[in-house]
Amino acid sequence: MPTVQTTAAEGSRFLSAYSVSKSTAWEKAKIVSANNAILYSASLSNKGGTNLYLMVFDASSLPANGTIPTMPPLLVGPTDTRSISNLPLPDKFSTGIVVAASSTQETLTTDTSNNSFFYVQYQDIS
Repeated sequence: MPTVQTTAAEGSRFLSAYSVSKSTAWEKAKIVSANNAILYSASLSNKGGTNLYLMVFDASSLPANGTIPTMPPLLVGPTDTRSISNLPLPDKFSTGIVVAASSTQETLTTDTSNNSFFYVQYQDIS
């Protein structure tokens, strides 16, 4: 099997291609981008004592409770951190990227405890 090597210039181009959106305080949701964007990864750290679900939406603002997420939700247990990675084939979002912590798995039930810290790698595209 052939080996693919990346030059330093190619690596720099990839690293400069994405942006990071992260919480600056514990919160329940985060508007990552209100533009056409690509999602590379998303993480949720849960400091609370109950299960939360990391939900990702193709939206430019936080959807209403009862909305079905764009991607399958990710269970994040109490005092745990979990991540999703969309590499090597990232997902494209036509409206924007919003992440939220939900107390239920099937649809959004916004966690009001503000026990979540988000870290998201993405790229706005034209």
